Amino acid sequence: MDIQNAEKFTEKFSKDFQKLLTPDNSFFLNTKGETSSDLTINIPQYLTEIAGPADATSNSALDVVEYGEDNATVTQKRFKTKAYQIVDYKEFFTAQDQRQNCMESMKAFIDTRVGNFAAYKFSPSATTLVSTGTVTRATEVVGSTATVKTFIKADFIAAKKAMAKTNLTGKWHALISPEALGDLFAIDDFVKADSLGIQQSRLLNGEFADILGIRFHLRAPSLGANVSYKAVGSPAVITKQDIYGVVGAADAVGNTNVGGIIFWNESALYSNKGLAKFYTNSADAIYQSDILSMQHTYGVEPVKKSNVGIIFVAEGL
Repeated sequence: MDIQNAEKFTEKFSKDFQKLLTPDNSFFLNTKGETSSDLTINIPQYLTEIAGPADATSNSALDVVEYGEDNATVTQKRFKTKAYQIVDYKEFFTAQDQRQNCMESMKAFIDTRVGNFAAYKFSPSATTLVSTGTVTRATEVVGSTATVKTFIKADFIAAKKAMAKTNLTGKWHALISPEALGDLFAIDDFVKADSLGIQQSRLLNGEFADILGIRFHLRAPSLGANVSYKAVGSPAVITKQDIYGVVGAADAVGNTNVGGIIFWNESALYSNKGLAKFYTNSADAIYQSDILSMQHTYGVEPVKKSNVGIIFVAEGL
């Protein structure tokens, strides 16, 4: 049969395929926190770093400070789908369960929107770590014409050193784009069997899992998955921009906008995950159908004021 609306068909296919394209789409679950129906929740141990005298043998009086928590909170943001109408009689002429397909598509849509929000909230407001490769490529940011340096082994080691200086013991994760993933697979020490000391190369199946003790998650920037930074120069101040309109009005995309890789420790971010709710209305028989919609709430904030445990390595100009 003819497809009357190619644009809508493409949109539906993109949403359904997203589940296969990004198997680690739930990267935002790798944080501290809890599932709660409350829209606002206090962050336990929202503190500045605990410090003391450099000389522990000093005979001076003890420094006594009150140990307490600030009243910082995580506030959930509401995400919802459109309402979809599933007409009963159509199910007699289709081989698949339309209601099930619809709910799976709505879940993929919600996951993607929550992922966009989480990626933006995970990222620090500014960074000085940038890629330093001698080979260049186009930036991952859609709409920017910036030519950037590829990520090389030294850049991942620099990120690993920054992680070590935090003294956090939790698991480290990274959110990487397909462009940065291509850079990663070009590093022999990370993919070749003889360098890894294992029997087969990671290139065989295209699976990278943990590298340097970091768990990598893949998402596509065309869906607003990663974050854009405005690069004045490298390694000058590089500031975050909300070009995807994740938390407010979208910033304009300029030709100095670049992407990058988000690294975070699971103990550095505190999230409050709401319960996903499906709503079904079949009361009005005139339609002879069901109307389905979905809502989910999610919020995340750094555990410490200084954003310890959150690292961003930008694409260098």
